[in-house]
Amino acid sequence: MNSLRIESEGVAFVHARRARIAAWSVLLGAAALTAAAPVLLVITQWGMVVAVLFLISHPTSAAPTPRRGSARPATVAVEGDEIVVAQAARTTRLQRARLEAGWIDGFAGQHHVVFRGRGGDAAWIRVRGAAEASALLRAAGFAADQHVFSSRLVSVAAERLTRAERFGLICLAVCMGYPTAPIALIALWSGPTALLAAVLAVAVPLLAYPPLRLLGARTALVGTDGVTIKGFFHRRLIPFALVTGASADERGVWLAHPGGARTLLPTMARMSKGSAAAGPAPARLAASTEVLLARVREAMAAQSGQ
Repeated sequence: MNSLRIESEGVAFVHARRARIAAWSVLLGAAALTAAAPVLLVITQWGMVVAVLFLISHPTSAAPTPRRGSARPATVAVEGDEIVVAQAARTTRLQRARLEAGWIDGFAGQHHVVFRGRGGDAAWIRVRGAAEASALLRAAGFAADQHVFSSRLVSVAAERLTRAERFGLICLAVCMGYPTAPIALIALWSGPTALLAAVLAVAVPLLAYPPLRLLGARTALVGTDGVTIKGFFHRRLIPFALVTGASADERGVWLAHPGGARTLLPTMARMSKGSAAAGPAPARLAASTEVLLARVREAMAAQSGQ
């Protein structure tokens, strides 16, 4: 791993693991209280709903964006097996062996390098452009030719539905799922049976899978043979042999296929009905879209040259 030192205008840390532990504690504590005293269901049901919604929206495979205004200037140095982030108030050392992924992302209109550790904790480091971002990733051992390039994609719901439609879907899911957990807990408390437990063990995952797949974050993995879209218990490989070109617009990167078909790698949520169709690339793409497009084109060129 190479040495590198840069001055960043803003570095923010997201402690996702700590937040998920708190959500699981609320969920399990509320379930235990309800099982012990069903009369408390009037209070505990709200804790369960909030905890479940939080866990769905914060999967371990994603890196939630930091809070606005939480970033602080820092000196970032890659030294040996560590990435040292020196800020005025503290110095944080990220062990390279404990990092699971590193990629370039866009947040608040700026390029960022994101390093995600085990459990989902992440560091968002603002850089001065794609060139500095690539240099930092290379020094840390996460360059495209050192590691499979990964980029965050929005959920299926964010890709295909407008903001109003997504809000309606979430409201519908809450209304439909709201009575399920309390009824199941009351049934188990009043007279658990092997048959009821078996039905719940099968029914709950089947009912939970569709909304989790719709609302869960996704990742695009750009390898040497194609692009893999990874979602909630779902993978789809798009081989470069079936891709004739790549372009981008305000929604993300489009992969063209023989016959005129196209596949979208959505880096931005769908904001209106009119934005569904891919058009010419705008003068300035989002940072995440720009980098993903460049990496896809590099991988396609490398494969065609083999």
